Amino acid sequence: ALKNLVLVDEMESLAPILHCGITDLANEDTPQLYTVCGRGPRSTLRVLRHGLEVSEMAVSDLPGSPNAVWTVRKSIHEEYDSYIIVSFVNATLVLSIGETVEEVTDSGFLGTTPTL
Repeated sequence: ALKNLVLVDEMESLAPILHCGITDLANEDTPQLYTVCGRGPRSTLRVLRHGLEVSEMAVSDLPGSPNAVWTVRKSIHEEYDSYIIVSFVNATLVLSIGETVEEVTDSGFLGTTPTL
């Protein structure tokens, strides 16, 4: 047993998050995260609303539901990520992150196939 640590707070795991949506259904002037978590009889709908305010930087219709989304840096020396990679069943979308979020056409990714 640990002797030098004291439990301050606990948070139930949200894993696995199967679906997530952001909206202000409660009319609180701050969007909340609605997540569908778990599987089978342990499934739950959770509302996350405490902490930082959600800032919508860009809104864009996507060509479908993404299979994977991740961010990458231009180099390992960069402090922040520079690109958002969005993979679909039959396409890959690369977005640059900066003052604006824009689609990148010369990223080196093949846009007509999914990315792992």
